Amino acid sequence: MFTNLKGVGHKVACLFKQKVLMFLLSYCYLSILFLFLSISEVFCAAALAELYLVVGSNKIKAEFHGLYLESYHHHPAADFVHKRTFDGEAITLDLDPDYTVPGRHFPETDACSFVPEAPIAVVFMELFPSHGVRTVMDLQRMAVAQDSSLSLKMIKEFSANLVNCPVGLRNSIVRNMLTQIREPYEIDDQLMPHAIENLAKHMKPNANLYIEHIPLLALEADNCFSLNVPLLFLEELRVTITEPSSTTLCRQAVDLVQAAMEISTGEIRLTREEYFDRLTAEVELCVTPEAFHQSLSLVVLLELERLEQSLPDSPINKFLAGKGFVNINHQRVINPFNGRSNSWMISAVKA
Repeated sequence: MFTNLKGVGHKVACLFKQKVLMFLLSYCYLSILFLFLSISEVFCAAALAELYLVVGSNKIKAEFHGLYLESYHHHPAADFVHKRTFDGEAITLDLDPDYTVPGRHFPETDACSFVPEAPIAVVFMELFPSHGVRTVMDLQRMAVAQDSSLSLKMIKEFSANLVNCPVGLRNSIVRNMLTQIREPYEIDDQLMPHAIENLAKHMKPNANLYIEHIPLLALEADNCFSLNVPLLFLEELRVTITEPSSTTLCRQAVDLVQAAMEISTGEIRLTREEYFDRLTAEVELCVTPEAFHQSLSLVVLLELERLEQSLPDSPINKFLAGKGFVNINHQRVINPFNGRSNSWMISAVKA
């Protein structure tokens, strides 16, 4: 659906920049002035009286998996820099190790183990993945797993930055890095719950939590923020399309997505007739996971999930209540923090 690497495939050189710098500092005794200047804002941010966090953001737009999702969420005025978020007090936080992110930012930070220097007043989780990796190395391993050609590109650039090191040492470092990057990466199946649980410990009473959510597909649904595709979903969708007078949640989801796609500002915009023609044809063609991931049917399933999780006794609501949150609310809106269209926004207040 969306890539929780936030575009890591096309900017993987940036991901390795810090690792290269660390090796150079350790083995070649380069100056630490650049690193000190790069992270000085981070330490200044940590000294604030209270924190206004945007979690899972390095101030760039996340990439979606498929044109339907891209069009569904497209908004021409969307802005992910967060200069004005929380009246200009926002500090972004992300696992990406890029220290060149402008403004106040915590790079290379795992939200599940983050310990702030000040109480948290507000948290906005921007498309934070329901499950995913928790270390920078695993983030890079995931990129290589998705595109094996990246491995050679990474090592070439890595080696080029070690030209001033002795040949033997340089070769040893490169071999070690190549071995590490090809190891399997580890996934935390409970990434979103673990992150919320940790952040909640540091939130002030009456602090606000906002979650912009798109659940990643999972083989098992033991994580309430992940999504297990129901075995009979496509069959239910097929029946729903042929029964326009039905009042089921699936019917509501079909109609809500139709209305949204009719006014889409993205690459795909569908009239009502085009929408139902495509949806009807698609149901018969979604025979592989990849086809389903690219389909309009997936957008309907995500809307159905939102409607189901909006019910008072939903798994997400029970989880948040169990972590000390009240006034839990679900809406599909234009995101007030980044302007993205059709954002599933979950809001809650720390008791």
